[in-house]
Amino acid sequence: MAASSFDQKSMINQAQHIWTMLDEMAANDPTSYKKFIERHIKEGKEEMAPPKPHMCIRTVIKAPQKETLYVNFFGWHRIPVPKTPDDSVPAMGSCIEKEKDDNGVHAIFSVAFNPKVLEEFGREAKNLADQDILVNLALDYIEDLNTVKCSRSYIILPKDNLYKGSLPKLQKSFTKKTSDSDKKLNEDFDEMIKTFGPLGGSSDSKGSLLEQLATIAVEDVTPTASSPEKEPKIILPDAIKSKPGLIKEIGGDDKGGIETPKYEIEKSWNDKNHGMCCVKIFLPKVTSVSECELDISEDDLSLTVPEKYSFKLKLVDPIDDEKSKAKFIKKSHCLMVTMPIIKK
Repeated sequence: MAASSFDQKSMINQAQHIWTMLDEMAANDPTSYKKFIERHIKEGKEEMAPPKPHMCIRTVIKAPQKETLYVNFFGWHRIPVPKTPDDSVPAMGSCIEKEKDDNGVHAIFSVAFNPKVLEEFGREAKNLADQDILVNLALDYIEDLNTVKCSRSYIILPKDNLYKGSLPKLQKSFTKKTSDSDKKLNEDFDEMIKTFGPLGGSSDSKGSLLEQLATIAVEDVTPTASSPEKEPKIILPDAIKSKPGLIKEIGGDDKGGIETPKYEIEKSWNDKNHGMCCVKIFLPKVTSVSECELDISEDDLSLTVPEKYSFKLKLVDPIDDEKSKAKFIKKSHCLMVTMPIIKK
C-alpha cells in the first residue's frame, strides 16, 4: 500500500481550514497555540518514524520450490488502523528476498501493519487463536503477492530475534514505497505556503502541518496510476469482526500471583482435512505434571496450575480430544499438548 496522492484542491481546502484555525488560536490563546504545535510536532515524528520490528516467524515455502521462509512483522504508524470492525485490515508488503547464512539459503518477506493491529493480534495476543488468524492471513497475503504456496506450520522466533535480515534494508523497503508521494506532498505544501503564508509567524508550522497532512494522506488510500503496485488488503473473518469483544486490550496486572504462561503453536497437515496441532506451554514454576489440571475439548484447551498459572485457548480447528496427548518435559518445564485435527 502506498500513500495516496492527495489532489491539490483537497489539500488546499484542508490547509485553508487548518491555517484559519491556527491563526485564530495564535491570536486569542498563544499558550494553547504553542502546546498544540509542540504536540503535533511530537505526534508527527512518531507518524514519520520508520517501521518497528514486532516479531518474526519461520515457516516453509512449499512451491514452486521448497525453502525456508522467515516472515518479519513490522508495526508502522503510516499504515492506517481499521476504522470499524467491518473494515479490512490494511497491510504493506515487501518482495521476497533471498539471504544466505551458515544454514544455507532462505527467503525473507516483511509485512507492516498498524501497531494497534499487532498489539491485539500479534506476539502478545491473549488468545492464541487471534494470533494464528493474523499469521495465516499474512501467509495468504504473501501467496497472493508472490505466487507461492506456504506451509501453515510455523514457529514464532524468541523475542531476541524480532526480525531476520538487515534492519536498515528492511525498513528502506517500506519507506521507498512512500517516497514519491512524500516528495509530491512536500512540493504541494511549499506551494500552499506561498499561497497562504506562514502560520501565526511560527517557524515550526510547516513541519506540524506537513506531518498532519501526511497522516491524512495515508489514511485515505486511493489507488492511482502513479501507484501501480497491487497491495491487497487483509480482511478479518466474520467470526472475529462480529465479535469485537473477542479480542481484548493486552495488559493489566496479574491478580493473586496467577500468571498466563507463554506458549507456542505448531501445525502440520497430512492432507486437506487431517493434521496435527501441537501447543507448547512453558511453565517455569512447575516441576511435575501432577501439578497441572488440563482439560481439552473439541474447540478449546484450558490449563490450571493452582496458585501459579491459568491458561485458556480457543482452538481454530476442531480436534479429536479423545486422541489428544500431553507430555511434560522437566528439563525445559514445558507441557507439550498434541492434538489431531479433524476437519470435515
